[in-house]
Amino acid sequence: PPRREGGLMGKDKAKKAGQASAAGARASGFGGGGSFGGIGFGGYSGAQSLSSQTYDDAAGAVEVDDDLARVMARLVKHNTATRLKALADLVDVCEGRACGGGGGGGGDASASAPYARSPEELAAALPQWTLAYRRLHLDNSLAVRVASAKAMAVVAGGAGKGLGKHLRRLAPSWWFAAHDPDETVAREALGAFESVFPTDAKRANALLFAHAEILDQASENLLVGSPDAMPHREGTADERAERHERLLASTVRAIGGFAKCAFVGADFEKAEDEKASAALEKLGACIDAAGCLGPFVRSPAPALRRAAYVALMDVISSGAVADRLIGSEARGVGDRRKKIARSCVATALEETDGSNFSAVWELVVTYPQARPGCWDDVDAGTEVIPALKSHLASGCHGNAIASAPSILPFLSLLPPRALTDVRSDATNQAAGDSKSASNASALADVLAAAWEGWKLCCTPSRADDAAALLRCQREGLLYGLIVLAESATDPSAFRAGLVSASVLDRWAPECMATATHGDVERRALCEVLATISCKPELDAVAGTTWASLASRAVDLCMGNVGNVGNKTGSYKMDPAGAARVVTFHRCLLDAAEQRRMKTGEDGGDWVRERFAKPIANAALECVAANPEDAAAADVVAAMVRSHGASCLSTDEAMRGLVRACESPALLAAVVSAAPELWDDALSSLSSKAGTLADVLLRLSLTGGVDDEKRWGRVRLDEAVIGAAGGGVDGSGVGALLIAAAPHVSSDAAVEVMTRLAATVRRGDAAAAGTRDAAGAWAWPPPDGDRAGAREAWEDLFEALFLEHLTSCESHEDEIDANGYSSSSDGEESIENDGSSSMGGDDDDDDDD
Repeated sequence: PPRREGGLMGKDKAKKAGQASAAGARASGFGGGGSFGGIGFGGYSGAQSLSSQTYDDAAGAVEVDDDLARVMARLVKHNTATRLKALADLVDVCEGRACGGGGGGGGDASASAPYARSPEELAAALPQWTLAYRRLHLDNSLAVRVASAKAMAVVAGGAGKGLGKHLRRLAPSWWFAAHDPDETVAREALGAFESVFPTDAKRANALLFAHAEILDQASENLLVGSPDAMPHREGTADERAERHERLLASTVRAIGGFAKCAFVGADFEKAEDEKASAALEKLGACIDAAGCLGPFVRSPAPALRRAAYVALMDVISSGAVADRLIGSEARGVGDRRKKIARSCVATALEETDGSNFSAVWELVVTYPQARPGCWDDVDAGTEVIPALKSHLASGCHGNAIASAPSILPFLSLLPPRALTDVRSDATNQAAGDSKSASNASALADVLAAAWEGWKLCCTPSRADDAAALLRCQREGLLYGLIVLAESATDPSAFRAGLVSASVLDRWAPECMATATHGDVERRALCEVLATISCKPELDAVAGTTWASLASRAVDLCMGNVGNVGNKTGSYKMDPAGAARVVTFHRCLLDAAEQRRMKTGEDGGDWVRERFAKPIANAALECVAANPEDAAAADVVAAMVRSHGASCLSTDEAMRGLVRACESPALLAAVVSAAPELWDDALSSLSSKAGTLADVLLRLSLTGGVDDEKRWGRVRLDEAVIGAAGGGVDGSGVGALLIAAAPHVSSDAAVEVMTRLAATVRRGDAAAAGTRDAAGAWAWPPPDGDRAGAREAWEDLFEALFLEHLTSCESHEDEIDANGYSSSSDGEESIENDGSSSMGGDDDDDDDD
């Protein structure tokens, strides 16, 4: 819009039209010639009226545009809608758009003059705007704070060079608003500041120019200890508490923001840069006066704690400023440095509000990185690690997803001795670790706390938290075994204690002996074991670990968990325990294969040598003592299928075991891995048609087409021929004849078909259970031109065909007989019905 409409006369007329209203505004303290009392930069004006306050500046004597005066008079009204309307009108007036006078808001109903105000006119209104903004930036209404931040960009930005003489008074409220706890308000206010001062250097100069006012007001604000101590006490108790919390939070954040932004490009070594040095000294005094922000880190209000974390993060990441504020070489800052270090890496870990964890971990990880010497100021063993353990044991207070990824980076920043030193029983008890072993290291205690937290998260609603803590457990354990152990006084003892406390006492028993959780923790444990087994430097601890795990697995199979070594009673495996061990073994194989594919590390067949062999030997003993032990047979079969005969012995004792075994799964697995035992198995199974059939079917499934003749033996031919001729009793004869068909020799096949044909002709095929077997042997025809094979097949086919014809004739005779009987019954029924009807008719005739 044009700056002026109708020239000077138009402006004069517009001014005269609002004189009455402007006079009222000036009487209320917003006119050009009024005087304004000084109030706190961050507080409210209190119960006193603005007309009693003075703005001690020569610019305050410049006459303010009537429209601006009229609008600003409504900015401090109690009604939220009035303040929002006044802020919108203020923007319109400054930019030259016509707006109403506000009617019921306190001004008259005349329209403002539609022309853009000059920088001089806006600069003349800055005293009134400064006083109003000190109240607006703390308003309980989010909409009012956002609108006032947007208006700041118009008013301050339009004032041009006239802003300079008012900046010191306006800067505190403006800088606090740029650090409002609400991101929307902070973004708008900071955006206004950046639009007026578009470069880092200009913003730094502006902050240094007003540093005394900003930091003095910050110190004053932080001394306001309660809502009742604020100058402005209107509203409900909740509204006053909210306003007080906002005042403190924005002030704390503003201190950190000042340290980050005010010294860009400053050179403290140059004598001419006295302003930066003075501002830095005043900033340090402000931080000291606030207790180095420690009271706010320990505040019961989550918003204040979050503000303190953000402010401390800004301070420690401010480069040269941080070096002079908390650097180890700075003089006279030792107490400040210790307080800040304790707040950053110890007190912050006591945070319980999950919404603050992102800021907490950014601070906790960044401070040791920026200040590696911080461990001289805070004791990691007595202050940091107990807080970390408490945090993990609680399940990260319901937000492990945010905390767990930062645990390993933080552990890597802790002093190695603080994690590797063995803690005494007294120390463990003092820290509340009743379950800690007497020789457990601090890292073992941390991992134990992570495990307790994981157990708390093992519910469907917290599955993501549980997964995050499990990853934390895995990463921490491997970090301790591979990296941290090198710093231990006795690396072997440290590794052994770590594995014992983490894997053997907690992780492995949970995964192997219970079925209350899913496969996630089992897969994670197997991945850890695969890593341990493939690392040459961990060979010693891997040996002891596997010896213990194998012993525990055997006890689990025997049902002796909790009573290790006591194998009294029947020497028989527990089916449930055996099934869990087999599942764990399968998971180990998957982990080994995945590691080989990812890293190329094989490490030998460690699953077979360190786990499968001990389990298989124990199961073989059970089978030898009790051939009917199906659970033990299944365990051996699983191991043999995965590793072959290398996990078994093939001596005479093994042959005796095969002869006595009654498990088809075990026999098939053993014979498949050690074919030389097949003759011994056939000797024991020659009279057990059903078991032999099952074994042959399993062998056929495990072998290919080329292996069909692999299992052919003279004993097998004899057993099958005997079954075809009725020489073998039992219900499995038919199944044996079908299963053995691909494996018998050609001569035996001819004999089998001949005997089956004779059996079919005798008509006792059903009794012998060979009817289905005869059909299976009859089709397809035999290949090759072996002498007698074709004739034997034709003979069997003829016998089956004749049997089929005989069966059909018998069925037809039965149908005919049933049909004749049904027809006779029908005729008799018709005759009876007819006689009854005729009799009835005769009776009717007689009656007639």
